Amino acid sequence: MACEVAWNPLDKGALYTLSEDNEAATKTASGWQALRATGAKNSGKLYFELILHIPSARSLVGIGLSTMSLSSYVGSDAAGWGWHANAATYFNGSFIATDVGYASDDVVQIAVDLDLGKIWFGVNNTWIDSGDPGAGTGEAYQNDLIKNNDIYIAGSSYYGASILRLRACDTDQIYTPPTGFTAWTVVPVAKLSGTVKERGVGVARRVQSYIRATGALYDSTVSEANGSFLLDAPDDTTEMFIIALDDAAGDQYNALIYDRVKGVM
Repeated sequence: MACEVAWNPLDKGALYTLSEDNEAATKTASGWQALRATGAKNSGKLYFELILHIPSARSLVGIGLSTMSLSSYVGSDAAGWGWHANAATYFNGSFIATDVGYASDDVVQIAVDLDLGKIWFGVNNTWIDSGDPGAGTGEAYQNDLIKNNDIYIAGSSYYGASILRLRACDTDQIYTPPTGFTAWTVVPVAKLSGTVKERGVGVARRVQSYIRATGALYDSTVSEANGSFLLDAPDDTTEMFIIALDDAAGDQYNALIYDRVKGVM
């Protein structure tokens, strides 16, 4: 399932082409240009990732306002906050050197506290300059504009053939958000629920769900002592079947089967 937050085809520089359900932006020629994602936010403590394929280290990613220029890089004006691959953060055209940058195919991490107006940058599960989003310390920037406006995920690159892949949904992200933060977009997980009973009494049994069309095992658990269980499903449309197995040797009970069930969001 494609993430509902992706690069916006109506809010990008002309040198970008989008693919992979608009989660990948590929540069067709050289020259600084930027783009913004859909799904602006204006409150909360949020986290997202980008995986950048950059043939040379000329890329800045971060956040921006709706007024941020798309004909330059993120952080070139007072409407964007960016982190350069060459180890520097940028705001309003001015830079501050950082202890590390990032390389092609690294996982770039960004945490934003939109209630306090703070932003942190990280790479491969290490926050730069000893920042600690969970503790609320060591932020790259704190700015009232971040907490008083709709904020967009933003990216920029210089060279052609660079690719900016956005990972805004929790199901696509590599690392766990910092303590107290959630993914920019949390995808609802479909669930299968029910109660296993023997002669009308709830029991603990091994319970497994399968995709009906292929017979592939999808999830497994053991029901609670009262018989209740909860299993993951791929979505709310795929037909599934559930088998509750009695593992006790020589027991008189057969497997219980629940057929043609669907997950509930």
